[in-house]
Order: sequence, then structure tokens, then C-alpha cells
Amino acid sequence: ADSLAAKSGSREVQSLTAKILGSVLWMGWEHKQALQQFERVLEYVDERDDPRAAALSYHDAAFVLHIEGQRQRAFDLLDRAKTLFRTAGDDAWELAVDNNLAFLMASTGDIEAADHVLSEVIARFATMTHGLPVEAFLESRAYLLWRLGKYEALLDVCDALITEATRFSRSEPRIVGLLFRAEAL
Repeated sequence: ADSLAAKSGSREVQSLTAKILGSVLWMGWEHKQALQQFERVLEYVDERDDPRAAALSYHDAAFVLHIEGQRQRAFDLLDRAKTLFRTAGDDAWELAVDNNLAFLMASTGDIEAADHVLSEVIARFATMTHGLPVEAFLESRAYLLWRLGKYEALLDVCDALITEATRFSRSEPRIVGLLFRAEAL
């Protein structure tokens, strides 16, 4: 794939190829190799005329950087992604960035602040008309409430998660909701 992308002579094709390879490596738990690919993506990202595509690249790279211990750089990339999504008027992706920002905050020990961010994300998401499932945000919030030992609130979030997952016929988030519910009882 790399050699074909290089033959194209297009930096955009090379960047997209690196992003796909990075994503595949990430999903295969090859995080160090995924990081190498995302570093290639970041080399090209500022050259693109598409702020939304750049924001997606920053968002995706941030998670890999965080897992590889580059937390501050991950926070910086999420801030850049959020600004670009806001500029592009993409509210749903801006909230997705906040969801991941909360996850990074929690992993650095700031669980209360992360829970506050997620509470705001879920409340704002509920006011939007988009037809997208809210399960990812609810799942993140369930994890934080479990970590905080706030079991009454966890039960409410699990009920909402199970309801949403059932409504969209998604078994994995439904199972997560059921597992956290069992932890809270």
C-alpha cells in the first residue's frame, strides 16, 4: 500500500494510506507501529485544505499518542481538533473530541473533571437533532461513575445506555451497560 501511494505522487494519497495503515495497526494492538503511521499523517495534515479532515487526523492521532505515553501532545492535538470541528460547524464531532478529552483526563487522575465534561457532553448531545446514537458518551460516563463509586448515578446512566443500545440494535454497548449495572448492584 505504501509503495502504491508513493507512486501516486500525491501527498494526500500518502497521508490517507498512512491513516488507514495506522488504524489497522491500532486495531491489531500494534500501537508503536500505528504511531509511526500517524506521525506520517501529521506531517501532511496542515497542508490539506479540508479542516474537517485535518480535525479527524488530529483526533485519531491523539488517542495513539496517549496510549504511547505522549499525553501532553495528545491533549494538544485534541484541542486543535476541537477548534477545527467548531470552525467547521461539526457539533457532533466536537462532542466526540470532548468525550475522548474526558477519557484522557480520567486516565491522568482527574476523574471528577472528566465526569463534569461528560455530563455536559451528554446534555448538549441530547439537544441536537442528528439521529446519532449517544451510547459512546454514556459508556464513557458509566466507566467514570464506576471509578468514582457513584453507583446510584451509574444505575441511571446504565439504564439510558441499555435503552439507547437496544433502540439502535447494538449488542456491545448493551452488554457494557448490563455489566456496569451488575457492578453497581
